[in-house]
Amino acid sequence: MLTLAEQHRTGAEGGAVEVISDIDAVRHRFRQLQESARRQVRAMMVPEQTVVSRSDNVAEGAGVRRGVLYRTILHREALTEPGALAQALGALEAGQQVRVADAVPVKLMIADHELAMLPLFSGRNIAAASVLVHVGGLLDALVAYFELAWEQAYPLSPHTTGDGVAEQRADAIDAFDARMPALVLAGLTDQAVGARLGVSRRTVQRRIGELMTRAGVESRIQLGRHAARRGLV
Repeated sequence: MLTLAEQHRTGAEGGAVEVISDIDAVRHRFRQLQESARRQVRAMMVPEQTVVSRSDNVAEGAGVRRGVLYRTILHREALTEPGALAQALGALEAGQQVRVADAVPVKLMIADHELAMLPLFSGRNIAAASVLVHVGGLLDALVAYFELAWEQAYPLSPHTTGDGVAEQRADAIDAFDARMPALVLAGLTDQAVGARLGVSRRTVQRRIGELMTRAGVESRIQLGRHAARRGLV
């Protein structure tokens, strides 16, 4: 049945879903998916990566070097595996964003908003058989699922001392920064926000940019919504 599935694509022209079971083909498409990314790769990682180990994933480093943003949600247990902590530190130092969750139900990788890859069978994250999901409603749902999981996961940051990493709650900001999203939501200009808080317009822009990065959002509107959901405004 898998042989037939590999030869068949469903959906619109070009295919909405593609099934691959051959391990070499899976590894090839996993690399191609990352090579196709131009802006960002969303990833959910589980323990026991066997089909493509973290050390073998050379496409990730190449993507980072050409400016692709990697946003990765790690299963907490994955950090206990040999070498995982050092790789997490390296990712953070390279400007990638990493968050940790108590449970990551499925390994998943999404290139931009164009292509996703995940296991074919439920509960078999270490099996080679995979599904490629092309542009369409299913891909939209996977992107939305990732963003919801990202919102609920805890950011990692390098320890100020030692060789470890520390979790930071996404809502762990001081009272000064907490006021900014509220003022932005109220429609004030950066100049007006600065006047209200007693800082320069440039300081407001810098601090809002930092808050957006910490929250994992791409716009001020998203930052305001994030702060509202967290009860910060």
